[in-house]
Amino acid sequence: RTSLTKAARGIRQHRSRNEEMDSGLMKYLDVYQFIRDRLVPVQLSPQREPEEEETPDLDPIECTSFEELLSYFFAKDALEHTPEIEHCLASMLAVVISTTITGGQLGLRVYGPAGSTKSTLAEALAPCKSLVYARSKFTGFVSGWSSIRKSENIANKVNGKCIIIKDADTLLQLQNLKQIESEIRDAMGDGVIRAEYRTGREFEIHTLFTMIMCGTDAIKQMDDVLLGARFLDIRIFEPGTDAKPIVRRAIKSQFSTIWSQLSGEKSYSNNNGSNRPRKEIILKLAPPAMGFMLHKKQQIDSKALRGTPLTPGQEERLLAMGELTAFMRMKVKRSFDGEISRRIQKEIPSRLGEQFVRLVSFLGIVYQDSNQIKISDKEFAVTTKILLDTADGFPLEIVRTLHKNAKGGCTTDDLHKALGISETKIREIVTDLRETGVVILEHQASNPHWRAGRKVNIYGLTPEIQKLCSKVGL
Repeated sequence: RTSLTKAARGIRQHRSRNEEMDSGLMKYLDVYQFIRDRLVPVQLSPQREPEEEETPDLDPIECTSFEELLSYFFAKDALEHTPEIEHCLASMLAVVISTTITGGQLGLRVYGPAGSTKSTLAEALAPCKSLVYARSKFTGFVSGWSSIRKSENIANKVNGKCIIIKDADTLLQLQNLKQIESEIRDAMGDGVIRAEYRTGREFEIHTLFTMIMCGTDAIKQMDDVLLGARFLDIRIFEPGTDAKPIVRRAIKSQFSTIWSQLSGEKSYSNNNGSNRPRKEIILKLAPPAMGFMLHKKQQIDSKALRGTPLTPGQEERLLAMGELTAFMRMKVKRSFDGEISRRIQKEIPSRLGEQFVRLVSFLGIVYQDSNQIKISDKEFAVTTKILLDTADGFPLEIVRTLHKNAKGGCTTDDLHKALGISETKIREIVTDLRETGVVILEHQASNPHWRAGRKVNIYGLTPEIQKLCSKVGL
């Protein structure tokens, strides 16, 4: 009886499963019928042809020396010559030709007021597409979209090239600016980007690039020091410089351009046979710039360049540059009540040392024509300018003033008179510089302007900072 009961139960379960399967099959058939009744013919579009690779629309002009290149840039109908523009041009060229040599890749920010020829220099280098990747803006180096292949990511496209952004102020408006900065720091540090997205896509892209960003002083807000800054800075127009010669040259150039086109002397497009109109000044400057960069790249690729060893004094100077920049980059974070919110830590200047060595070496390649490169004061002069522009700010002004008055020191009133900064702000900065080990209270002296017993503080630089300033040549 027990066996018969189990058999009957098994039969019922089997019938129930069959009924469920039949019911499920009917559902699938209903779905299939529903879809089939609504199918319509679709006309497939032809496969899109891949875009042709862009080719240079300007031909390079042979140019084998920096002096020859300057004769084009500062000709009568070109740019007004200033030491700052010349230094910026040399520095930008050094960054471009250094790209494919591994090491501490260079990042340079060229900053200055509007109309100071930043964009002109950037556009003059941009047509050399084999060495330069010029963009007005971009939103990142890698993308997690499944439709974008690994080779189509910007990180791959910029490999072996210098990214030039002629107006980096636009980047400040991007919502994902912090992400872009992080990707730049990641890639420029070690040459590799590793990313994983919620779509499940993973990337490990090895890329080697340098970067030049041009803009107003606002771009110094980028590249967070606390996260590991990667960029050096150079100012293209010093405050207090007479701008009239530059403005006068621009007025004459624009007047000539307008009437040469209206008179029929030159075409309105002014494109030199290209389908991409360009400014007259770029047509004059870009071909020799391309020729010079390609010549220097050929020199580098030939493996024929040799460097004369640095002197002990030059090594000490480069070491001091990295140390001083690291001190000037230190930031004191305070809470609302003025208390220090975290311990202050100075970055190890190994990366800065690499960047300054790299910069001075490739400036030597830019400036010198022979295959034997010997670093001289000319290269160090530009490198020192970049150091000062990178550390530019009220703290550096105070440090330089205290260095010049090393024997007697300075009161806050002395600094106020010398720099034109309010005493309140000077006290605030000096307090922070004392926390970072840059400034010390040397002694107190009597003050004839106050009642008896009232003393004034005399400040000076710590012995270490005093030595660094002397070695750098401030």
